[in-house]
Order: sequence, then C-alpha cells, then structure tokens
Amino acid sequence: MRQVILHIGLHKTGTSSLQQFLCDNRDALAGQGWFYKAPWQGWPNQNPLVKGFQSPDTIEGGRRGIAMLMEEAGDRNILISSELLVEWPTDIDAFLACFEGCEFHAYAYLRHPCDIVISAYNEVIKSAGSTYSRPLNEAPYPYASDPTQLLRPWIGRVPLTLAPFDRAQWSGGAMSSDFLTMIGIDPASCREPERRSNESLPQLMVEVLRGANALGLAPEAREGFVAHLQGLDWPPSGYPLTAGTMEVLFSNMRRGVEVLRPFLRQGFDESFLFVPRP
Repeated sequence: MRQVILHIGLHKTGTSSLQQFLCDNRDALAGQGWFYKAPWQGWPNQNPLVKGFQSPDTIEGGRRGIAMLMEEAGDRNILISSELLVEWPTDIDAFLACFEGCEFHAYAYLRHPCDIVISAYNEVIKSAGSTYSRPLNEAPYPYASDPTQLLRPWIGRVPLTLAPFDRAQWSGGAMSSDFLTMIGIDPASCREPERRSNESLPQLMVEVLRGANALGLAPEAREGFVAHLQGLDWPPSGYPLTAGTMEVLFSNMRRGVEVLRPFLRQGFDESFLFVPRP
C-alpha cells in the first residue's frame, strides 16, 4: 500500500528549513521511491495545496490539486509538509479522503514552550503588514503553549508520532536527517541547504519594529525599514520572558504532555521541554 507521510508542524519548529531541505532534495528522495513537490514556484511547502481545504468554496480546487499531485507521483510514496494541517478551519477529513487507498502517518515536533513563544512573537512582529503591537509578556500569547489545542484533531484519525525539537535527541545531529531517519528514508544521499530559512531577528530589533507597528508603519514602508534595521549593530539583550510568563508556559506544556504522551516517539526525553531559561 502506498504511504502518505504528513509533516504537520508544529509552527516555529524548523518547518521552513525542513521544507526547503525536502524541496532541494526532491530528486534524491525520488531515487528512494518518495515524491515531494511544492505546488507553487518559490513555495517549498504544500501550504497552497492545503489552503484549498480551509473553505467550502475552494475545496474542489484542493481536490483537483491533490489528484494532479498523485498522478505525478505515480506509484511512489508521498511526502506532504504543511503547518496549515494543524490550523483551523482546515477540513482534515476532506483532505485525507483525497488519498484513497493510501496508508497515513502524521509527524510533528514539540519545542520548548518558551522558545516557541519567543519565536512566534518574533514572527508576528516582523510579518509584512502586521499591526500586532502587544508586548511579549502580555497574554494571550501569539502561539499556544499547550500543543494539544493544535494536535487534538489528529488524534484517532491517523497514526501520530511526536518528535523532540531538541538537537541532542536528533539522529545525525540535524532535524533534516532526524526526520528522514524517523520515517524510514536514508538521509545519506541528501544534502543540507546552503541557507537557513525564516531566521529570527534580534530581540531589541523586534521591540523597535513593534513600536513601529503601534505607530502605524505603512505596509509599503516595512521592507525598507526592516532592511535598515537589519543593517544596524544590535547589542545583546536580556532574556525577554518574565518568571510569571515562563510559569504559565511550563504549566500549559505539562498539561499538554499528559495528553500527548502516548504519541511521543520511542526514547523521547521530555525533560528538555521544562528546562528553565535564564
């Protein structure tokens, strides 16, 4: 039976870099019987494809897109990577139904709750056209620190494996080799990308950009303003999360791990999720 491997995220767990890796190595993967293809030029993931399942008005287009993907894949196994698969209102059942006769397995990575919230905050502040200007330590936070909110829809639908976003636990010391090894693909024939994707900004720069958002920075001026900020020499800043915020995030993650523990991959050492930060 043909396999469909679903990399469903989570957001801010190296997804952009892994997707670029898969896209850059699609020929090497094809040589091992796996098909990975981004539907749009310049997009290393299948987000545009999954987007079709977020509205009844576009679902037929989504179905046609998957039908074309399956036809091109031939008899090869299929890799799908999209964080939109854990976003409401994606119609998971309609999406899965398009792969009739296939065997599914979904994978996601769990990251330290403090790191993921800081990274998500960085992302929403720097996003083009964003008007987000709330301080980092002010709830609600820009991303759920309890991963069950995002993963619960997948429980019971397909087999689910959760991996640690922790270099010390990665096979081969890199997320790319860890992911391939986890799903049964030999990473030896693949090459690491020459660039990192979606890099974070220095925290002080994020605060300046947040202030600009609050003052109404025009979308057309954002690119030039960010480029100017990136050209400056930013001194290191102190740890941005307060003790109170960290306590909330750890509490949320503990609650989530209790629910998700049956899906942690073998050997998953969950202690890294609760290591205090400076």
